[in-house]
Amino acid sequence: MIGSVSFQFGRLCWWIQRSDNAAAATQALSALVTAAATVVLVNLTRKYVQVTRTLSEISARQLTMMAQPNVELQLGLSNREQPSPIRIEIRNKGDYPVKINKVELGWICNEQTLDWKSQEVRSLQDRVIPAHSQIIDLWGVQTDPVVKHLDSWSDSMSLTVDCADLAGITRTTFSYTPRTHMTGESHYRPD
Repeated sequence: MIGSVSFQFGRLCWWIQRSDNAAAATQALSALVTAAATVVLVNLTRKYVQVTRTLSEISARQLTMMAQPNVELQLGLSNREQPSPIRIEIRNKGDYPVKINKVELGWICNEQTLDWKSQEVRSLQDRVIPAHSQIIDLWGVQTDPVVKHLDSWSDSMSLTVDCADLAGITRTTFSYTPRTHMTGESHYRPD
């Protein structure tokens, strides 16, 4: 088969030399070789771009998983008699520091209508929790008259914590109620 291909190539070269359109034939042959090489290079570039995109997406997911905040929330009554009866504990169980962006405490202020009231806990906002550490805050809602009946409505409290890693790559919102315990929702921000 190789002999046949070389024989045919030899005939093509002889025809190009003998033909009156040798220049045109040479240009046509060069154009075909250039087009074929371009098609091959375009396909190689397309595959390279696909592989690069896949690697980039995998790296972004890996970074997100590595930097994902891993916190544990606890909410309950303080054992101490202070004007701050609600004990809020945020424990960083992860290997990286976590920045607390916003903390909101909510409770049912009217058990008949199930109206919710919420208030930001500013003393915990913009704080950084080192790896494997915790912060505890005793917080009071002494301005609300229902606080006197705290034992009866303590199961109707909720704690929402918006936090992120220090670089702000992965923003996560955790919600906790004593009845349902904790849920977390992650928001990846590539900017």
